[in-house]
Amino acid sequence: MTNDQSEFSTAHPLDAVYREHESLLRAIAQHRFRVPPCDAEALVHDIFASFLERQPDAYDIKAFLIGSINNACRHYWRKRQHEEPLLPHHELTPSDDEAAKLERWALRLSLGATLARLGGKCSETLRRYYLRDESAESIAQELDTSPAYIWQLLSSCRKRARQIYSSITRSRS
Repeated sequence: MTNDQSEFSTAHPLDAVYREHESLLRAIAQHRFRVPPCDAEALVHDIFASFLERQPDAYDIKAFLIGSINNACRHYWRKRQHEEPLLPHHELTPSDDEAAKLERWALRLSLGATLARLGGKCSETLRRYYLRDESAESIAQELDTSPAYIWQLLSSCRKRARQIYSSITRSRS
């Protein structure tokens, strides 16, 4: 350690310099340069770490630190000048996504329970018509009946399915 460095450390201990100037430096970063508080705190710590490392030969420590924080803030914004925030439709919060997934699962479970309670013929007819996109005519041909009967069956099965679904979702709420 040279004579100048030993004089600095005895005349101005770093903790005293830090306590005296850190709030001013943080205020400059946050209010003058509009650096977010967490980043301003990091910049102030970086300035003091650099100051401790180099222990510059500064006649006016306050002016040196203010100049350092000004430069650090300008550098901070130069690095971020090409960053742009996401558009609102790109932002998806985890809670919204999780809520939507849970809602879809609840709907699937309710529909599965509804189809299970309907019974064989209704359940199979609704599955074929709505989930497999088969026409009433093709279902009628396979069951060896008329399309009018399939339409009647679909109507009565939908009515029963709505009643079952309502009772399931009421008990879930």
